[in-house]
Amino acid sequence: MADSLNLDARRAEVLHKSKTVTIGGESYELPPELPLIFGEYLAGGQFRAGLELLFGEGTDTVAPLLSMDDLVAICQDLYGIAVPE
Repeated sequence: MADSLNLDARRAEVLHKSKTVTIGGESYELPPELPLIFGEYLAGGQFRAGLELLFGEGTDTVAPLLSMDDLVAICQDLYGIAVPE
């Protein structure tokens, strides 16, 4: 176990890793990491707000194309987080 953690250094490393989702023939660049509130949005059933954190201005185009399984795959495969039930 570490005695200290430099979050600035960790974030600098993470920010260089791009994440991309392709759906409907279009590719969308996603943020390299998610704000903590993303989990709160999903747990509270505020999926639209969560999608806005992921897709930004592309949300209106992407939202109708995504299934719940797609959202779970994005969370697990790209970010390594479980989606709250």
